[in-house]
Amino acid sequence: MQQCVDAATDKLLQEKYSLGEQTCPERHVSRSGGTIVVDSSCRIGDMAMTMHAVFDGDFDAAYTVKVTMTRGSLTMEGASMRTMTLRAKWLGPCTAYQRPGDVEMPGVMRMNVLDLSKMW
Repeated sequence: MQQCVDAATDKLLQEKYSLGEQTCPERHVSRSGGTIVVDSSCRIGDMAMTMHAVFDGDFDAAYTVKVTMTRGSLTMEGASMRTMTLRAKWLGPCTAYQRPGDVEMPGVMRMNVLDLSKMW
C-alpha cells in the first residue's frame, strides 16, 4: 500500500481516527531511543479492548509497528486476540498525480481517506 500524507492530513487523520481519552482512559506511552511502546485499555460500548504496540525505527525514513489487540477477556467466550505487523518506509514526496489522503493498493483503484471520512 502507498499513501500520500502531508502534515495537515496526518494531523487530521490522527484526530479523526484516534479513540481518545474517553474511550481509552488508560494509556501508557514510553520512549527509549528509536522505540515507542504504547499500552492502552479501551471500552467501546460493552466491549473491552487492550492494545500493546511497539513502534521501532527512525520515523523519518522507516519504522515498524507490532500491535497485539485483545478484545474482551481471554477467559470469556467470544474473546479474541489479533497480532499484526506494519512496515512503513518514506518513498519521497507525493507524486504529481497524488493528493494528500490518497491511498493506493495493488490491484485496487486509488481512494482518498479524507473523501471517505466525509461519508461517515
